[in-house]
Amino acid sequence: LAYSFAPKYPVEARSEGADGTVVLKAVVDENGKVEGLRLVEGNATLATAAIQAVKQWRYRPYVRDGKAQSFQTVVIVDFQRP
Repeated sequence: LAYSFAPKYPVEARSEGADGTVVLKAVVDENGKVEGLRLVEGNATLATAAIQAVKQWRYRPYVRDGKAQSFQTVVIVDFQRP
């Protein structure tokens, strides 16, 4: 991971009393940009905030045999009520 952006705790989650872990599966392109995200586990309201943040993350390119390639990774985002 070269750059990460912390998600903001959603206002609507506060009224639900939501906290916990969101697990996402990310597809990262050969340039290190997050191309796709899928919710694996977690609260839907928190997942929306996590997805918005993780879309802005950048990874170092995965290089195999001298060539950058796309890859998949699991992202875990923890939320605690403020």
